Amino acid sequence: MLIAIFAICAMSFVPASFVVFLVYERSINAKHLQIVSGMNRIVYWLANYVWDMVCVCALRDGSLSLVLCVLLSNTNTQTEYNSSSRQTSTAGLPRTMNNEQAQRRDRATLRSAENNEQ
Repeated sequence: MLIAIFAICAMSFVPASFVVFLVYERSINAKHLQIVSGMNRIVYWLANYVWDMVCVCALRDGSLSLVLCVLLSNTNTQTEYNSSSRQTSTAGLPRTMNNEQAQRRDRATLRSAENNEQ
C-alpha cells in the first residue's frame, strides 16, 4: 500500500513537468512571437508535437529501463536469512550478504547458543 502511495506521488511530477513549459510559453507569448515572425502554424504545431514525443519517449524508455533493472536484480541466486530461516526478497535492492557470510553468521549464532547452555 505504501509503495502505491509513493508511486502515485512520484508520477504526479510527470504531467507537472510538461505543464511548466506550457505556462512559460503562455506567459512570454512564444507562439505569438513565432507567428508574427512568419512561421507557419502547421510547422509550429508539428515542432511542438515532435518535441513532446521526444520527451515522452525518453521518459518511457527511462521508466522501462528502471523496471527492467528492478526485475533483473531480483533474479540473483544469493540467499539471505532472517530469524525464522526463511528466504527473504527485497524488491530490487541488492542482497547484503552472500551465502558464505550467512552460513558463518548462523554457525556463530549456534556456537554462542551452545556456550550459553553450558
